Amino acid sequence: MSKVKIQPVGAKIVVKPVKEEEKTASGIILPESASKDTPNMGEVVAVGSLTDAYKDIEVGSKVLFSEYGYDKIELDGEEYFVMPDNKVLAIINS
Repeated sequence: MSKVKIQPVGAKIVVKPVKEEEKTASGIILPESASKDTPNMGEVVAVGSLTDAYKDIEVGSKVLFSEYGYDKIELDGEEYFVMPDNKVLAIINS
C-alpha cells in the first residue's frame, strides 16, 4: 500500500474505494448501476482522531460504508473518499 499525502482531521477517515463486480447466484455479472443501494467497500489509507466506538478502524482495514455521507477527492490521479468514522458499517475480517 502506498503512503497517501493526506491526513484527515477530527473523527474522519480516508478510504480508497475498491470496485468489485457483483455476481448473481447463477454467475451473471451485475453492472455497478444495478447495485446503487448496496454498501460500498474500500481500504482505509489514513485515519484522524477516531471516536471511541470506532477505535478498531486502522490503516489497512477493509471496510463497508454506506453509499452516502462521504466526500470524493482526487489526489495524484487516484480517487479517495473522506468520511466521518460513523459512516463505516463494518470491518471486513480476512
